[in-house]
Amino acid sequence: MIQQIFEGIANAIIRRPKLVAFFIAATLLLGIYGMTMLSMQSPRCRCMDGAAG
Repeated sequence: MIQQIFEGIANAIIRRPKLVAFFIAATLLLGIYGMTMLSMQSPRCRCMDGAAG
């Protein structure tokens, strides 16, 4: 079963390398964009904003 999965991936890379590269680049860019949507606040920042209890 696993061999069939990897054979399918290998065949896709051999047959359409530009399409595979596009999907990898698109996934990477979407991931980077998603990371920009996250905001991290340390407890110190929250206390300085007056949000602490």
